Amino acid sequence: NRQVAKKLGTATLAMATLPILSFYLSLYYVFPHKEDPLMWSGGVAVLFANIVIAGYVVSAFSEEDDDCLDERQMRMMIVWM
Repeated sequence: NRQVAKKLGTATLAMATLPILSFYLSLYYVFPHKEDPLMWSGGVAVLFANIVIAGYVVSAFSEEDDDCLDERQMRMMIVWM
């Protein structure tokens, strides 16, 4: 399915880029004067990784099932059994 492949590709690209970008941006621009900027930047990268995962899970569960049978089709199957 083309939609599923597009969604997976987008999530994969986001998972490969967002945590790394957020790590370096927060390391050099957001937390440069903190006592331990690597720890804070790592926390931001973990946060972005979790956001990407949560977004993918929510979008996967919110898509419509193609093979889901409605109630009338289920009754017809039961009658024929």
